[in-house]
Amino acid sequence: VVNVSETGVTPGQSISFKVYPNPFNDKIYIDNNDKLTRLIVTNIAGQRVIDVEYPEREIRTANLVSGVYLVNLFTESGLAKTERIVKR
Repeated sequence: VVNVSETGVTPGQSISFKVYPNPFNDKIYIDNNDKLTRLIVTNIAGQRVIDVEYPEREIRTANLVSGVYLVNLFTESGLAKTERIVKR
C-alpha cells in the first residue's frame, strides 16, 4: 500500500516553500520555485498586485507600496502555501 498525499509526493517528501526576507524591500526570493506553476501576491484588500506563471527564484517588488501582502504559491495540484509578508 502506497499512500500518496494531495501534492503527489509520498509523506516525508513534502516540498517546502520559503518566501524571504520578511520584511522585504525591492525583492523577495522563493526557495523551490522550480516546483511552482504560479505565484500571486495580493494586498490586504485582496487585490492582485503580482501574478506570475512559473515564477523565477527572485521576484521584483519595488513597485509595491509599504504594507502587508499575501503570497499564494501554487503547484500543479493547486494552492500549496500562503505566506504573509510585510513591505518596509
